[in-house]
Amino acid sequence: NWSMTVTVFSDETKPTFISGVTPTSPDIAKVGDRYLLYYSMYKSAAASGIGVAESDLATGPFTDKGKLILGSDYGISGAVSPSFFNDGSDNYLVFGNFAGIYLIKLSADGLSVAAGASPVKLASEHFDAPYIMQKEGKFYLFASVGTAAGGADSPCQQVVARADNVTGPYLDRDS
Repeated sequence: NWSMTVTVFSDETKPTFISGVTPTSPDIAKVGDRYLLYYSMYKSAAASGIGVAESDLATGPFTDKGKLILGSDYGISGAVSPSFFNDGSDNYLVFGNFAGIYLIKLSADGLSVAAGASPVKLASEHFDAPYIMQKEGKFYLFASVGTAAGGADSPCQQVVARADNVTGPYLDRDS
């Protein structure tokens, strides 16, 4: 039984770097002593991006810091579904959908892309909703395949691949 406890953005404070859309696919991470909320903005393949908001508390209130990544800046048509990851020294954002899965290095404060960083493609357009975790020196990339359009009978499933480096290559058990 879920109940709403907080709204991140009001009509007055919701992001507008892509007009006419509502933020979706949030991911909250604690970076230093602040909480950062990464969110997707998707209007079309040509107009997709990821923004970031900041708060002292996980429950907000959040202050929008605006655009972090605009897909068109990198030639990516699916800059959505952000997931924060820290490898013990550096911050990253893994993101993407059925247009490819990408990883980009973030600044130490997590509020901007690291100087000189560009997205690295980790996986093809067969995957969606990426998430990375690290265990015992290995990196694990989780993603979904298929579609959830059919509800409980949908062919959507989770897959995982492993790498020795956060930038890949990520291989499944058969590779």
